[in-house]
Formats: sequence, C-alpha cells, structure tokens
Amino acid sequence: MTFPHGNLVAKLEFRHLQMLVALDEHRSVSKVAEHLNVSQPAVSKALTALEAELNVELFKRTIRGMEPTVRGSSLISHARDILNEMNKAHDELLHIREGRVAKLSMGVLPAAAALLVPQFIQRIEATSVGASIRVEEGTTSTLLPKLRSGELDFIIGNLSHSNTASDLTTRALYEDPITSVVRVDHPLLHRPHITWEDVAQYPLLLPPPRTITRAAIDEFFAQHNITLPRRHIDSVSNMTNIGILRATDAVGVLSNALANRFVDLKLLAKLPFVLPNISLQMGLIWQPGREREDLMRRVCAVFDDIVATHLSLRA
Repeated sequence: MTFPHGNLVAKLEFRHLQMLVALDEHRSVSKVAEHLNVSQPAVSKALTALEAELNVELFKRTIRGMEPTVRGSSLISHARDILNEMNKAHDELLHIREGRVAKLSMGVLPAAAALLVPQFIQRIEATSVGASIRVEEGTTSTLLPKLRSGELDFIIGNLSHSNTASDLTTRALYEDPITSVVRVDHPLLHRPHITWEDVAQYPLLLPPPRTITRAAIDEFFAQHNITLPRRHIDSVSNMTNIGILRATDAVGVLSNALANRFVDLKLLAKLPFVLPNISLQMGLIWQPGREREDLMRRVCAVFDDIVATHLSLRA
C-alpha cells in the first residue's frame, strides 16, 4: 500500500490506531465515541482528517454501518498488531516493576525436570498472572548453545567438572548422587547380596555417551575393571526410561532424588548400592547482564525455596 504524502508512520498516532480498531469492531461512530470516551464529532473529524492526510478512503458509510475498505482493512490489521505488542510491552514492564515474571524460557536437565519444574511453575503462576513459560529438556551440552544465543534465559543443568565457561554465571542448588533402580518385582531384589556380575546379567539403562554423567560412569567401570554389558540402552528421556524399566528387566541409573520420587509413587525400586563418587552438581546457569539480574535473583530465590522445602535428597 503506497501513500503519496510522506511517511505513514509519521502521520499515524496512537489515538488513530485505537480509533481504527474500535471502528472495525463496533462499525458505529457513536459506539466508538462511547468506547473511547470522546464525542461523536471528534471521531468523525479524526477519521476524515486521517483519510485526507493519507489520501485514501479507509471506511465506507453504509446502511449496515461503517465498513472498512480494502486499504482500511489492511491498515486496521497492522494497527491491531501494534496495539497488541504495546499491550504486551506494558504488561512486561509492569511485571518487572512489581518483581513478577512475565516471560521465561528455560532449559532443563531431565534429571531435574520432574522434580523442580512443576514446583517452579506453580510458584511463578501464583505471583505472575499470565506468565508465559517455555521448557526445553536436554543435556547441559546441548542446551548451552541455546543459552548463549539468547533462545533460553537460563538452564537447570549439571555444574560438575568444567562444563561451563567464564562467560556464564552459575548458582549451585544441590548435589544429587547416582543410584540404580529396577521395576518393583525385579529378580535382583530377592537376592541377599548384589554384585556387578549380577547386574551384568541384565540390560543396563544409561545416560547417553558424551554426557558428563555417562563419562563419570564409564570412568568408574574402567577403574574397577567392570565391562559394560553388551545389552545396554542409552537414553536421556525420563518418560522413556521409566517405561523401559517398568516393562523389562533392565537396571537403570538415575539421580537419587529422581529415584526417590518414583519409589514414593511405587513405580520403581532402588537396588541396595550406589555408584560411589558419582553425583550431579545441579545448579542454575545463565548469561550475566544487568537486564537479567532482577529476573535471576527472583528465579534463584524460588529454586532455593523449592530445594529447601520440597526436594527429597534422602539416601
């Protein structure tokens, strides 16, 4: 759409946008005047002046009321988009000023997804009506590039070893040892003593290769001359892992806090031994920046409260 008398943006004002959208919705000058709390002549005068300035007809007066022209409909569509974006900006600024969260994108290690995320969302929704939250599961290494690109606001990940760089800020939440789990009626549960030779008779369900936890497990096996069973499954998905463990004789490796959750639900049972010196150092990872500090202070406070009051870290 071309307007012969200069820049359209310079000629449109906020009141014009409101008037155009209101006319499209009400199709009546009198109803628009009432809606905008102005006089009918003021609406008619503003519309006539805008059409004259743009040198286009935006509405036709018909027996059915005000009908937008093709050009009018096009302009109204853009006006509605602009007003919607301005309303969103107003809401986000209000939420920031009042210490509330309006929009969040988080990356989550599967070991923490079922434990922390539901409680976090519950607390955010209780204080931030209309908050928009996006959750993406993955390994810490796959989530870090998305954090650096700005696609994610923060990550709940594994801080173990040196998997984070100096350009990122971290906040430790809790340490979670690795334990082994099976279905509740697994044959191993009936043995008085269990060795790795016993475990090797069954498929082993492990974190994928090249993850921090898997590297620690492989190192443990190598140090103790334990041969990885030929029948093993690599998976990072909690739902997949729980389904496999409940349907097969596989022995799974999970974080202790997550294992406790499924034991409490009577979905799994823990074997009476853990992998020594192997644990997840769970924490928050984000990019430093003044514009994110208020948000991350709020996020850290919420997660600190969840860990202190909700998370089960018993052996």
